[in-house]
Amino acid sequence: MTYAIECQEITYTWPQAKSTTINIESFYVEKSDRLFIYGTSGSGKSTFLNLIAGLLSADSGQIRILDQSIIKMSDRQKDRFRSKHIGFVFQQFNLIPYLSVEDNIVLPAKIAGINNVTSTNRARFLVEALLLDANLLSQRADQLSIGQQQRVAVARALINEPEILIADEPTSALDEESKDEFMDLLLKTQQRTGTTIIFVSHDKGLMKHFDKTLSMTELNTALSKRGNHVL
Repeated sequence: MTYAIECQEITYTWPQAKSTTINIESFYVEKSDRLFIYGTSGSGKSTFLNLIAGLLSADSGQIRILDQSIIKMSDRQKDRFRSKHIGFVFQQFNLIPYLSVEDNIVLPAKIAGINNVTSTNRARFLVEALLLDANLLSQRADQLSIGQQQRVAVARALINEPEILIADEPTSALDEESKDEFMDLLLKTQQRTGTTIIFVSHDKGLMKHFDKTLSMTELNTALSKRGNHVL
């Protein structure tokens, strides 16, 4: 079986840290899975996401994404691979405030070398799918509400039709009603695309939206000696 994500014997220690930050014996995610990973602040959630995306380099072990070894890639190869295969939704959204909504959404497509017509058509489709007014495409990102910014961030993450979507605490700024609305939109979009979702949060109340859940304590043997957890 070809997995979306495979990790074996991964270790990572932050510079000047007194103990190992990440120590994962074995971790697999199947294609089209919707996985929720939860843990307290400081448990290594964001560090783990950065490792599997190649934004950080593991001290040891093997990480394969879509049957490709991230560890063996150069930094330039990692950038290209991420732009084509992995979408990100960050806690702070990371939109470029002075750019328009459309320019923010299509930016990853430009990096990936997708032509303007294709990227524009995809952007308009995603805006409609995420229930955003098409008139917002020409508006500056810093003029949007928090909820609108969040949807734009999701559209940007999906513009290259990635096989994997990584979401790092994307609902932390929302109230309960808005969280449920956002999750409903995100997962309906995932059902149409078949994208594998790795969703990380400290909020256990979001578990109900996912078929598979995992705690950082179970995953990270630097926190617990319970051993392997294979999905």
